[in-house]
Amino acid sequence: MLNPDDFKNELMSPHRSYLPFLRVMEKVTKPKGYCHITGGGLEKNPPRILPEKLYVDWKCWEIPEVYSKIQELADLSTQELREMYNCGVGFLVIVNPEDAGIILDLFKLDEKDDPYKFIGSDVFEIGKIVASEN
Repeated sequence: MLNPDDFKNELMSPHRSYLPFLRVMEKVTKPKGYCHITGGGLEKNPPRILPEKLYVDWKCWEIPEVYSKIQELADLSTQELREMYNCGVGFLVIVNPEDAGIILDLFKLDEKDDPYKFIGSDVFEIGKIVASEN
């Protein structure tokens, strides 16, 4: 069950620097694109870096509970929610599918052994890039 502090903590938390993560990640793979999720949220930012006729299929990711509650209380469609909020996703990195597991493994080390604790479990697969049917 969510409480008012859940909303405050999620919506008012300061922006983190992604540079340390990117430096480590670029040592093991060559990303295809980067997307900082700012104004326009998840709906409008990724298309800015994708070639025409490609889009993000979000099916492998579930919107965090605090954003689902905002969606419910504000009576927003999923598209409207993703246009207004980053839904807890501050930065997207687009990589080849075969590199995704390497990156996930790199940043999911056991906490006591994790030299990259600044990212830790915040690294997750959010979707797949697919061709549009049009």
